Amino acid sequence: MKHTLGFFGLIRIQNCLIAFSAVIVGGFLQTSVPEYADLFLFAIVAALICGSGNALNDILDIESDRINHPIRPLPSGLLTIRQASIIAVVFASGGMIISLFLAPPLQLITLVVSALLVWYNVSLKKTPLYGNLLIAFLGALTVLSGGVASGESIALLPGSAFPALMAFMLHFAREVIKDVQDLHGDQAAGGRTFPIISGARPALRLAAVILALIVVVSLAPLYLGWYGSWYTVLVIVGVDFPLLAALVRLRNELTARLLSNASRALKLAMIVGLIAVTAERLPVLVLITLCELRIACY
Repeated sequence: MKHTLGFFGLIRIQNCLIAFSAVIVGGFLQTSVPEYADLFLFAIVAALICGSGNALNDILDIESDRINHPIRPLPSGLLTIRQASIIAVVFASGGMIISLFLAPPLQLITLVVSALLVWYNVSLKKTPLYGNLLIAFLGALTVLSGGVASGESIALLPGSAFPALMAFMLHFAREVIKDVQDLHGDQAAGGRTFPIISGARPALRLAAVILALIVVVSLAPLYLGWYGSWYTVLVIVGVDFPLLAALVRLRNELTARLLSNASRALKLAMIVGLIAVTAERLPVLVLITLCELRIACY
């Protein structure tokens, strides 16, 4: 039981499920009929590479996590560094091997994303904003790559471009908030994140601007008629209201609990956003994603 909890915590099972779902959503939003086998396999690849990157992150951040996140698997002793390293290698290798059975563009995406995650964890994570932007880019790429996996020849397609933009902004805002949350541990470990350089308040103001922009952009499909009534309900209730609440509270107070809640609210917004853009077209995916909510937001 101890190792099982450590395993799921190390790979961030909730993030892996979001990566899996984002690929599926990106594929089903295309105009053509998806190549179901390739789409499903690449969704597994995305989840495995995500889990590997998270494991590597915890291995390299163990010292700062002793301050920022002492209950995580490595600082709490649920897993050893050796066990975490094996998991990271197995997940990365599994993703690479599965990608060999897919089209060359998907193999290239797998290779590039894996390399970027290593670069991020080794050197870019503790730099001001560059690491945040890279993670936001990878979050958007997960959705876009679903279009490639569905059989389309290019990734930048109308079907997945809008949710990819939303994913980019949500990930970027969340990464900035997480950097504020991890400020003391990152500072002790010699990091140079944006909150360390500019201070917590300016960083939160940047996050607040992005949150406000997300709310505005999320309303665009209502006027353009891109999605149905379910999108309207889900986005307003499940994305915009929580983000506005987080926006107001971040302006008035700064506590560890509030930062954690804001980060969790953005993760929930990602899931609800995936549901919203597919609710009219794919009821089955909605049910599957709803089942993930409890796991993804624990």
